[in-house]
Amino acid sequence: MATGSAINLFGSVVHDATPPVAAAINLYASVVHDATPPTAAGINLFGSVVHNAAQISGTVADITGTVGNPATFDGTPMGVSTSSVNFQWSWQAVPPGSSITNQTHPLPDWGVNTYFNMTDNVALWHFEGNANDTSGDGNNGTVSGATQVAGKVGSNAYSFDGISDYIDVGSNFAYTTEDFSFSFWVQEGASQSGFVNIFGNQSGYKGFCLETSTSSGHSYRIVTGDGSWTFGSAVALTPGAWTHFVITRSGSTISIYKNGVLAVSDNSFPTTITAATIPMYLGANQSFGNYWQGILDEFAIWERTLSDLEINNLYFLQSGSCASGSVGLGETFSFTPDVTGTYTIQLELDDSLSSMSGNVNAVISSGVTPITGTGSIEGVVWELTSETTGESVIEGNVWELSTEAAGESRNEGVVWELSAEPLDKPSLNIPDITSISGASSCFYATASYTETGSIAYAWEWVSIPGGSLITSGSRTGFSGSGGAYSEIPTGSTACYLPDVIGSYVVKGTFYSDTGSGGGSFAFDTATGVVSGPPEPVITSSNPNTKLVEADDASSGYVFNTNKIDLLSVQRSRTIEQVPFIFGTKSKQTLRLRTNQEFTGSS
Repeated sequence: MATGSAINLFGSVVHDATPPVAAAINLYASVVHDATPPTAAGINLFGSVVHNAAQISGTVADITGTVGNPATFDGTPMGVSTSSVNFQWSWQAVPPGSSITNQTHPLPDWGVNTYFNMTDNVALWHFEGNANDTSGDGNNGTVSGATQVAGKVGSNAYSFDGISDYIDVGSNFAYTTEDFSFSFWVQEGASQSGFVNIFGNQSGYKGFCLETSTSSGHSYRIVTGDGSWTFGSAVALTPGAWTHFVITRSGSTISIYKNGVLAVSDNSFPTTITAATIPMYLGANQSFGNYWQGILDEFAIWERTLSDLEINNLYFLQSGSCASGSVGLGETFSFTPDVTGTYTIQLELDDSLSSMSGNVNAVISSGVTPITGTGSIEGVVWELTSETTGESVIEGNVWELSTEAAGESRNEGVVWELSAEPLDKPSLNIPDITSISGASSCFYATASYTETGSIAYAWEWVSIPGGSLITSGSRTGFSGSGGAYSEIPTGSTACYLPDVIGSYVVKGTFYSDTGSGGGSFAFDTATGVVSGPPEPVITSSNPNTKLVEADDASSGYVFNTNKIDLLSVQRSRTIEQVPFIFGTKSKQTLRLRTNQEFTGSS
């Protein structure tokens, strides 16, 4: 968007001072100057603009960005500040699939001045489940009959039935000479019974209220008491439609703003209102016992007069047009794109009397450029894993294979083609090993690669024999790491303690950082074949004689000799295994080959 290079940008122009040179043709539609303007050139540039001495000129540039990283539009080149002009950002179009949208924003709680000035805020009722005051002044309301319904700002609002419903917000609003501002969203009901208040504490020519100006409702006016009633000009509401009202007082002037625009302003009100003697009610006229029908939401009171710019911003903030991301107010606006594509946002500059606007774009990419025919993205190698068919791994992220053609993979709508692997892909070799149950054993990996950055190894079990206490686990280490049956793999070595016989299959992963934001992977698997421990060896005076051997199931184990001069037991074992005990078990007996029972010690 550009103010100095735009088409059909302005309506009618009023200058308090000579504007600077512009470039346009057919420049003005309706212009009043206090001084003769200089030559200008442009195309249908102005429509309706009122300038004071400060002139608006500049360009807001389109931007680019990547998914998941904050992107910022910069409106500071417009040459004005938020003290004189409102900057209002509103989404016009976002790419399909994006969750970014315009939204309503509640006013900040506890007097915090974040995106709106809450100085001198003395009451703030969001009506989210209750009528509690979140301004910090403790003016909690007491609900009588009013019910929760869907609201304009946030989730909920209060509905008044026109028969007996009201909310008592207390006696702290008996203003006499103080300036004030009331802000709220209202949806009027179809019918009203007599003169009823949206809010008020008037009685006996004291206090003030916002009441219907006729017995049939639909038009509302301010009434104040100072020994007699003073009536302001009326503003109409449309039943069933949400409308934003702001009522301000500055001395003897009371004004009503409707949807951010000044509707009526009366300067004949008394400078001193006689203090009310009854609490303020929302939705009822206590004096006459009349009840209002409709819905109220986001009700706030300030003990100061909100400016025209503040009221304009307040309406924009809560109308549903304010861009989500950072709150769409201010000279800059930031958001985090969630999909690729073009995001179009409108910046409107508004001084509460007139406005100018234009669109700017953010073109968002995925952050990497597809390179077909190489199988690599910025030096990162795509490799199909063996765990799940149809998945590929890139820097630890899983990319879903598309349905267009075999061998293609897609990220956020961009198709990446897999093909011959590049020459600089690393390789990994892990030899098979053998070992015995109960003895620690290690796999050793050897990688071949071009050194461009850091490297890393990762290990995981692919399969293990049944009955093993080792379990398949995470990609970053063996399950049970630090326990008795496996260790935390470090670098190119992964050690484990096989506890049953069988084949243990492990997968190793090697990663080499290319130093350019990417890297390459290599994989290999290896098998550790584990056999049982050696049988017990029992020696005698005759080393060639096998003293113990298995007999049939009924006789168990037997000796082959009647005399044992020296008996010793030798067996390799670990701390997790029980020692070999020479003796009898269950109903198996230990006998001599001569069928005589063995009576020696065991």
